[in-house]
Amino acid sequence: MMVKGAGLVEEGHGNDGCEIGVARVEIPVFTGTTEVRDGSDGGGVWERWRWGMGMRTWGMETADVWQGIGRSRWRLQWPLVATLRVALNSLRHLPNDERPQMPKVLCLTSPSLPLGDLAREQLPVGWTIDVFHRSDDDAEKIKAVRDADFIFSCAHNVGEDLLTAGKNVKLVQLASAGWDRIDVRLAGELGIPVANNGGANAIPVAEFALTLIMATYRNLRRGDRAVRDDDWYNTGLLGQELFGKTVGIVGAGRIGSMLGRLLRGFETTTIYSDVMRSQNIEEIGARRVDLDELMSTSDVVSLHVPLMASTRGLIGARELGLMKPTAILVNTCRGQVVDEAALLDTLRDRRICGAGLDVFEQEPTPADNPLLELDNVTVGPHMAGRTGESFPRRVAFSFENMARVWAGEAPESVVTE
Repeated sequence: MMVKGAGLVEEGHGNDGCEIGVARVEIPVFTGTTEVRDGSDGGGVWERWRWGMGMRTWGMETADVWQGIGRSRWRLQWPLVATLRVALNSLRHLPNDERPQMPKVLCLTSPSLPLGDLAREQLPVGWTIDVFHRSDDDAEKIKAVRDADFIFSCAHNVGEDLLTAGKNVKLVQLASAGWDRIDVRLAGELGIPVANNGGANAIPVAEFALTLIMATYRNLRRGDRAVRDDDWYNTGLLGQELFGKTVGIVGAGRIGSMLGRLLRGFETTTIYSDVMRSQNIEEIGARRVDLDELMSTSDVVSLHVPLMASTRGLIGARELGLMKPTAILVNTCRGQVVDEAALLDTLRDRRICGAGLDVFEQEPTPADNPLLELDNVTVGPHMAGRTGESFPRRVAFSFENMARVWAGEAPESVVTE
């Protein structure tokens, strides 16, 4: 039978010499069967675990596992954690050379993110993990990747040194939506698929894009400064309403489409530009246009494309020159998608109304970045995806994807250059 969620339920018979029950357990880590039969002496009960992991199978017998099962029909109901505990206790009795090989994960992240701690907490039963931060010794990371089955990464570069040393790596799983920190082409040449987070951060990034739109439109930075400077009656705080405006979304993937859905409450006219048609965003009434039309007709331009060769410098002086003087630009994807020098000139000259930026060409951006001096720019430290709800989703999706690969299935959310 299938186990999905809280427990296992199976029916069988008591100590009358017949089979008591057969249960099938399917979770992201294990697939197996448990046979429980009456002992030949009429008193003991024994079980046989057969756990399948990939193409391997292991067997185990233990005596007197359960006692007191009567002749009447019975109903067994276990919490899933108890099911796993029994399975692992059985496996512990196996000789070392018969124990199943379990996946090893190399986690690469930043100490500013909760990824490492969450990965340890949500690690599937029996798996092992090594967590390294960007500041840790690179030689130790190379040593760890040699035995790793999976690389799990967020806010950390995965370059040639790690990819070539990871002879057993079956998947590079990213906790981010973007994949610009990994050499995807080299990974492909080495036969290593790369997957992103499957949209696990789409909600917070879309929400933050909307936050930047509202903060920039309503001069929140100026208002905040006015209060702190005892300038309550500042005359430069006249803002604009989002309601009924035209919003152009550049990149209609999971995040861009989620933003489109959030905008419905503002009754905006939503248009989008993407190399591919997006059914998700068109379902809420968005219309596909080319980039030039989007830049020239939108009151708000919000960027949601991955950073790759075709999108680096996508928004330059020419594209910014197409924008309305009352329009704003919002970027929550990658700083290198925008020509930062051209944006600075455009904002200084007030050729557009303002910008909301969560990303920059260089990160961390220097404190003396002239963009930070402008009062028509609202900024964030690449924080759009950082929510307490997002990271557990990212970790859960990532381990599920690794388990698919471990079981011989194809991973989901694979990216290509």
